[in-house]
Amino acid sequence: SVLNQTFQDYELIILDDHSTDHTSQVVEQYAMQDKRIRYIRQSKNGGTGFGFNTANSAAKGTYVAYLDDDDEWRSEKLELQVKHFQQCDSDVGLVTGGIQYWNKDSGCMLERWIPNKRGHIYWESLGDSGHIFGPPSVVMIKKSVIDDIGMFHEDMPRGCCQQYYRRIAKKYAIDFIDDVVLDYYYHNAAITSILDKADLEKCIKAMSIKIDSFKEDLQKVPKIYAQELFKLGNFYCRFGDQIKGQEILKESLRIGGVNLRTSMLYLSSKIQGEHYEENYNRLRRVKHRLKALINKD
Repeated sequence: SVLNQTFQDYELIILDDHSTDHTSQVVEQYAMQDKRIRYIRQSKNGGTGFGFNTANSAAKGTYVAYLDDDDEWRSEKLELQVKHFQQCDSDVGLVTGGIQYWNKDSGCMLERWIPNKRGHIYWESLGDSGHIFGPPSVVMIKKSVIDDIGMFHEDMPRGCCQQYYRRIAKKYAIDFIDDVVLDYYYHNAAITSILDKADLEKCIKAMSIKIDSFKEDLQKVPKIYAQELFKLGNFYCRFGDQIKGQEILKESLRIGGVNLRTSMLYLSSKIQGEHYEENYNRLRRVKHRLKALINKD
C-alpha cells in the first residue's frame, strides 16, 4: 500500500526487527528496483520503542509516518496528511485520521472510526488516548517535532506509541483528517485472545510507567487519575496479586470518589480471590460473542 500512494515523493524505510524468515531477500529485490527503499536489519529484537527510534534516526524527510506489516494505507493517505500539514497552523505536530477496522479471517467490517479531537488536547489524552490518536499506522508527525520531543520509551513493553503521542500533545497541537486513511486488520485470535501471565506483567509495567511519567499532571485531573489507577489495580488482580490490586483500587476510590465500577471490582477481588481472572475472562468471552452477533446482524 506504500508503493501505491498518490504522493510519491517519499523514502521508504523497512525496519527488520531481526526476523528469521526471508524478509531480507524479498526487500533487497524491491530495493534494487526502487532507490527510495532503504532496508535496515537490527542485530537484535529490541522491541517496539527501539524499532521506532532506529527508524526515526534514519529518516531524512520533513514528515514521518509508520506502517505495521498487517495494516494497509488508503492510496491518498500520505497526500492528504501532507496537504493538511501544509495548510494547518504551524503549531500542529501530529496529524491522525480515520480507520476502518476489519476481521482479516472472516473479511467482516468491524468498526469505522473517525477522530474528533483537535487542538491542544494534552489533558484529555492522559486518559484513553487510543481514541484520540489511533494506532501508529494512522499518524503522521513532523520530523522537527520528533527531533524536539526525543526518543520513544524503550522500556515500555506496550503502549510506548501512545506515551510518545501524549508527550507531543503536551507541546504541540493535534489535528486529523476526517476521512478513512487506514485499513486496520484483526485476526480472530487477537480479537478473542486471553491475556496470560506474561501479558499481564507487561500491562502492569506499561501502566506503571505511564502513571509515573505523567503523575504530576494526572494529580491535577482526579477523574482521569482514578481511571488509570483502576486499570492498574485491575491488572494486578488479574495477575493474581490481590493485595496490591486492592490497595491500588482503594486509592482509585479515594481520589475519584466512590463509583459503582471500581467498588464492584474491589469487592469482586475480595470475594473471588484466585478465581478473579478466570471469571473475568469468562465475562470477556460473553461480551465478544454478543458483539459478534450484533455486528453480524
